Amino acid sequence: MKNIREAIPRPISEERIRIEKYRMYWWTKFKAKFDKREARCKEARE
Repeated sequence: MKNIREAIPRPISEERIRIEKYRMYWWTKFKAKFDKREARCKEARE
């Protein structure tokens, strides 16, 4: 079944949406880590 799905090309708009969702997922994950690390550094300074 997976091979059949890969064989059918996706429309460009659908592909763009998929890429945007993927990018936003990684950005939010990175931002959460960054905010947590920044909070720890701020506590250490005080």
